[in-house]
Formats: sequence, structure tokens, C-alpha cells
Amino acid sequence: MIDGLDLHDDIWIGNMYEKRDKFCQAFFGDIFMAGMRSTQRCEGMNKEFKRVLGKRKSLVELVALVYRLLMKLRHNQERDEFINMDSFPGAVTHLVDLEIQASSIFKHDVFKWIVREIKKESFITLKQGAECHEDGSCVYKVSVYKQPEFDHTVVYHPEKEIDSAEDPIMVCSYRMFQYRGVPCRHMFTVMKNEHIFELHKSLIVKRWTKDAKTVCEIPYPDQSMPREALEVSRYGALTAKCNRLCFYASKTDAGYNML
Repeated sequence: MIDGLDLHDDIWIGNMYEKRDKFCQAFFGDIFMAGMRSTQRCEGMNKEFKRVLGKRKSLVELVALVYRLLMKLRHNQERDEFINMDSFPGAVTHLVDLEIQASSIFKHDVFKWIVREIKKESFITLKQGAECHEDGSCVYKVSVYKQPEFDHTVVYHPEKEIDSAEDPIMVCSYRMFQYRGVPCRHMFTVMKNEHIFELHKSLIVKRWTKDAKTVCEIPYPDQSMPREALEVSRYGALTAKCNRLCFYASKTDAGYNML
């Protein structure tokens, strides 16, 4: 672009080009970022607060509004947890075995990513048979239907099927798994060709599984703490427990009346 538009003397363009490895995804596509981009998480939180707060609010109103907003966010989180644990979508793709396994392992939103990749697998074609190397790996060349110029390479390691989950059984030049943590359409093409009916444990990122949010016991506060800090700590622990209890109790009349 610099050569084509003759921007060699543009200071800003020159500085951005020097920093290209800081913002161009091509330079850090192999770094797991869980689909996050820039500061979107804190920006989303700021949006929620700006929606209810204003400079004319008093301190009393401020505290009440913040409390209500946090309760809403916690409720949404509990709702999402409920959907993740209790929803089992029906099979809708041609790789039924892999889809059924994914629906039982992954969170609802991540499962939808995987379904999209499985559906797109039908547009991927093998350019040639596997090239087997001395180290036991098989190299596949794949391309998009009607777009043979866009090709990728998938390296499959059959001997790693019983090895550690930390050692990936497949690596694709598309690098979607490294960046987002889910297998890409090219990997599913190789799985279909190799008659693999289950996702290997190295292709399952625990962060995306339904049991990723482990229940941690809150340690009882140190008795040497100031009394006020001790009470605040107790209150926070009890509130976290009761919030989850209230969410599930609200699902039925019996649960509501019992609580």
C-alpha cells in the first residue's frame, strides 16, 4: 500500500508499519485470545454503566443503580450457565458423531462456532492424498470449492492419539484453533478422510467446556482481619452463594415457595 500510494514520506503510516506486529492478526494468529479483540470486554462493561448512570445522580442513587446493574449481570451469567448445562441441540450437520460429542462438551456459544465450521467443511476439497513423513505425520493440502488458489495445509499426527492433551494431534495453517480454540473446517475435512469419529482431547480447550467454571470454596477469612473487613468478606461470600440459589429457585413455583 505504501508503494502503491507513494506514502513513503507519511510519518504516521511509517510508524504504523513499524508496529505492524502489534495489531496485524497475521503476526499473532497462533496466540490463543479466546475470540477477544482489543478492549471489547471493558468497553462492554462501560456501555452498561453509561446506560444507567449520569452526572446528575446523587451518591445514594449511584450505589443503588450500580447494585442493580451488577445483579442483572450476575443473573445473565447464571442464565447462560443454565443454558450451557441443560441445552442439548439436535444434530444438524453431516458429521453427526463429531457434532453430538461437541454438543455434550462445549458451551452453547462455542458449540455454534463448531457447527458453523462443520457445515463449511462441505465446501473444502482435498487437493491431493496425504503425504506421509518419516516422523509419522501425514500432510494434507486442502482448498475451497471453486477457489483452488486459497489452500491450506493440515498436519495430522496419528501416533499422538493416546498422548498428552497438550500435544496437538492436528495443526492447520489456517490457525483458527490456535487463535480461537476451536477446530477449523480444514481439520474436520481431515477427520472425515481419516474416519475419526471423536474430537481428540488435544483439540478441546477446557476454557470452552461446560465444566470450565469449577466451583471453588471461598476460604474462611483470617480472624486477624479487622472486623469491618471480615464482615464484608463474609457478606460477599454469602451473596455469591445466595444469588445462584435464588436463580434456580425462581424456575419453579415449588422452588420459589420453598426458598
